[in-house]
Amino acid sequence: MSVLPDPGASRAVIIGTSRYDHLEQLPAVSNNLTALAELLSGPLSLRMPASHVTVVENPPDAATAMDPLRQAAAEATDTLIVYYAGHGLIDPHDALTLAMPHTQRDRIETSLNYDWLRQILLNSRAQRHVVLLDCCYSGLALGRMSASQGLADHAAVEGTFLLAASAETRTALAPIGDTHTAFTAALLETLRNGIPGGPPLLDLETVYHHLRLTLEARGHPVPQARNRNSGARVALVRNHADLHAVSESPAVQLRQVREELARLRDEQHQARHVADSRLAVLAAQIRELTEHLAQALHTAQAAEAARDTLQDTVHTQDEKLRHAQDHTHQLEAELWQQREQARLLQQEVEVLRTQNQKLVEEAVPGVSPQATSFDAALAASAERMAAGVAQQAAPAPQRVPDTLPSRQFLRGRHDRPVDIADNGDYTRAAALFGDLAPFDEQAPTEGTGPTTAGGTGFADGPYTLQANRGSVLRQLRGFFLKRRHSALIDQAGTYGRSGDPAAAVILLESVRSDLKQRGEAGYPDLLHVSRDLAEWTKAAGNAEGAIKILEDVLLTVDPNYDSSHEEIIDTRLFLARLLGSIGDARGASEELDELRSILAAAREKEDLQLLSVRHELAYWRGVSAEDPENAVEELEDVLRTMVRAHGPEHPDTLMMRHNLAVWRGLTDPARTVRALSDLLTTMRRVHGATHPDTIGTLRSLAHWQEVSGDTKGAADTLRQLSLHN
Repeated sequence: MSVLPDPGASRAVIIGTSRYDHLEQLPAVSNNLTALAELLSGPLSLRMPASHVTVVENPPDAATAMDPLRQAAAEATDTLIVYYAGHGLIDPHDALTLAMPHTQRDRIETSLNYDWLRQILLNSRAQRHVVLLDCCYSGLALGRMSASQGLADHAAVEGTFLLAASAETRTALAPIGDTHTAFTAALLETLRNGIPGGPPLLDLETVYHHLRLTLEARGHPVPQARNRNSGARVALVRNHADLHAVSESPAVQLRQVREELARLRDEQHQARHVADSRLAVLAAQIRELTEHLAQALHTAQAAEAARDTLQDTVHTQDEKLRHAQDHTHQLEAELWQQREQARLLQQEVEVLRTQNQKLVEEAVPGVSPQATSFDAALAASAERMAAGVAQQAAPAPQRVPDTLPSRQFLRGRHDRPVDIADNGDYTRAAALFGDLAPFDEQAPTEGTGPTTAGGTGFADGPYTLQANRGSVLRQLRGFFLKRRHSALIDQAGTYGRSGDPAAAVILLESVRSDLKQRGEAGYPDLLHVSRDLAEWTKAAGNAEGAIKILEDVLLTVDPNYDSSHEEIIDTRLFLARLLGSIGDARGASEELDELRSILAAAREKEDLQLLSVRHELAYWRGVSAEDPENAVEELEDVLRTMVRAHGPEHPDTLMMRHNLAVWRGLTDPARTVRALSDLLTTMRRVHGATHPDTIGTLRSLAHWQEVSGDTKGAADTLRQLSLHN
């Protein structure tokens, strides 16, 4: 039974070469392509959609022709129609090749080998294949086939109906002046006009026999056909000759109409059945795809949520790791400092023990090595030296004339042990001082006579043992006191930082008591120790006591002492901060104002300490006067000078920016939030995330975000802050 292909599931590829560089021109081929494409997509034939009919005219190479053919073979599931018009050539192995525009007779590789086309047809999904070849051998040049072997034998493909025209000369293939080539002209005529008396559907077998009769009657070469697996039952058109024929018998006409209606009903039923089947398959595929899509979407959402959770976890772990690393580095630094201090203290203890032991063993042979009082050992040494000198004295002691040369001699004898004592060898210094005993006949009474700057008893008369012994004692005591004070101050700091400020206060009180007895020479150390003592006193919960310590020490300093000395300035600045911390903003402002006047007279206007005082003065003035606008104005002026003199990333510059932003928050909280956010970025880059100033800025940002109404931002900031607590 003949069948019409399904237009939607069928494809047609129409290939033709009309222009050649090295072969005879075939202009009629161009008309062949256009006419056949219009017929296949027109109402007289299959009504194929225009997108299913591909025309490839004068392809420059084989790939240009093969690519659309390969695509059509992949898309067609019903019928695949392939048409070629042009020169047909035979290669040295008797294989058919189709000429391209650049094909040369002696270079057969420049043509399209039909075996390539046949392979695509064999791999096609289409149920049926129709191949129409309108080409010749070009017999004189390549007429090497036997008489019984035709074009169709070379081109046949399993499962395909192949219809081929064979012409030996150009005239037979495309007569001069004709619109189409001979074979294609007869094919188009048959498909358009039908075959009188033929079947309703013109299958390819019927068309082939009709073409043989037509072309033979016209004197053209007859076509060839090969049918593999019933491909001849494929119909390309209805028989339009029968549709237009009118029978004289009404009964015959009625029968024909009924047959046509029955045929149409069968086709409609078949089409509906095919459509329903395909719709059912498509619906099932759509449901399956929808389920897969929903499952994939759910999986993607779960993966996205898991990724977000993992990112948050990784971020939290990174923050904790950085915090732990920073804390570890801080502990390592503190541990190294503690070890270094312990090492230095151990060295000092060893030196003190060695020197004390030498003084006990060498200077006082009669004293037990177990004697540990250093002052007692020195006193015993001095008495022993005095007794030894008395025993050695002659009945008439020698005298050194009280002349200028003798005084210079004795001064030289004195200066040498003093230098040795300054270098730390106190035992040898004491022995050399003892050598001056023979010149001690006329020792002045205690408290008489001038002394040298070193306090060693040089007078208008000779040196005396008693005075020299006092010098050694003072030298030794001063040396050991300084080391003792340094060790006690370091130990006090360790106690205070470890959470025991009361112990630090006890140690520093001892140091301060010693320094008070030194007078003017001890002012710098006394001021420094007093500040440390005030700091740990406040830490112990006694802010008023800390203020009194600083006020007392400042009253102790001689009024003639340099008021711009670094230690005095630092002490008064600390006092102002303590006053402010207990709520006495006015007292802090007055103290800072005096400091500003002193520093302005003694320092450059860009001095860092002067700028720091101006910074704190602006702050406490704003607090005491409750005048944020004035505080902002003064802080802006100080900040401009600070940035110009010391740079935008100096620690004091960053702290000024922080305080300025806080003051602005009293009138414009949103501006403060923006300023603190920018400052926080700089703080993290300059100081690091765990620096106290960075943490303070983060805490201020959370506060002002809440004040400005940004509760979500405040919550995020507090969450960051919790990572560092």
